[in-house]
Amino acid sequence: MGVRARRPEHPRRPADFPRLVLIEGGHDAWKPEVAQAFAKGGGNRVLFICSQSFCERDARWAAARLREAKIPTRIVKTADVGHRYHGPVAEATRKSIPWSLEGDARFGDLLPAP
Repeated sequence: MGVRARRPEHPRRPADFPRLVLIEGGHDAWKPEVAQAFAKGGGNRVLFICSQSFCERDARWAAARLREAKIPTRIVKTADVGHRYHGPVAEATRKSIPWSLEGDARFGDLLPAP
């Protein structure tokens, strides 16, 4: 008799991951029903970091779906340096993290004082 793999309960758990920072992607899945499920499940903030124009365009599409679901969303566009995570992309991410964590008591001591 073979061993049956256990299927995870659900791969998307907004209550466990209510704040997302998506760098150079992650925008194509935000159809209206997905954005609504994220909001209803406890999701509450999404930050897109883009260094390419097509990423920014796609992030704007996704942000519109998220805003319709009442999810605060921010798009940060860096210099066009290609699909990478260092340099201007890392700097933009570092500067934007406070917005991502704002209002979340779990991270209050990591944020700069107002």
